Amino acid sequence: MSGKPIRKLSGLDNGYGKPACRAADGLFSYWDHFGRMPWQTKDYLAARKSSLRANAYLRLHENRWTEGNESFINLDWWDNCTDYDYTPLLLNADETIFPGVDASTKGDSSAVVACAYDWDAGKVRLCLHRVWQPSKSQPLNIDQTIGDFIRELHSGYHVSGVHYDPYQLHDLATRLQGEGVRMVEFPQSVGRLTQLGQNLYELIKHGNLVVYPDEELRRTYLTRWQQKARVVGGYLKRNAATRLT
Repeated sequence: MSGKPIRKLSGLDNGYGKPACRAADGLFSYWDHFGRMPWQTKDYLAARKSSLRANAYLRLHENRWTEGNESFINLDWWDNCTDYDYTPLLLNADETIFPGVDASTKGDSSAVVACAYDWDAGKVRLCLHRVWQPSKSQPLNIDQTIGDFIRELHSGYHVSGVHYDPYQLHDLATRLQGEGVRMVEFPQSVGRLTQLGQNLYELIKHGNLVVYPDEELRRTYLTRWQQKARVVGGYLKRNAATRLT
């Protein structure tokens, strides 16, 4: 960090033997890699380290820059969540589902993923999903793809609410609300997506997510998330996998 060290706080080093506190142009900077709060005991940090992904722990508890190419999950965990006798949910108006939507008209893939909670098993179940891959030459018609699929879900199941990011979906959400679909605005912020990613990570790691066999989703976890789950300009890009959260 730039700036002049503050003499009165020179006893605080940043973990590399350099001053943690600096000042420049009327601004104060404190950049540290140690947990100094009373609750940040060795046991507390050890527990957090065992439950968080490696990069998440470094960011949250050691205040370190990390790369975005960390493997999101162990592929064996995903395979352990796969029930090979399980298939996408058939139409059932008594079944409550929770769809999530992510959309891109030209670049990233777009997806709708619907989940439900299995009260008997105490697990989250993947009910069904749909993915579209637009391109610059063939942009996605959001209403005729995502919109029609949400209408299909609304007519065939009990949809608790469709969570969506208004960035690309505000107009469609307005139309669907007029048609009686409950749309829940859920803007994508770095904080929210970090929390969602951690929730999905723990569901998979501990076997509390049940999915049907689908090579498309499996490839998503193998390649697309690992390539794209990074913070770019303060905005966390992600694709179909994230909608499971």
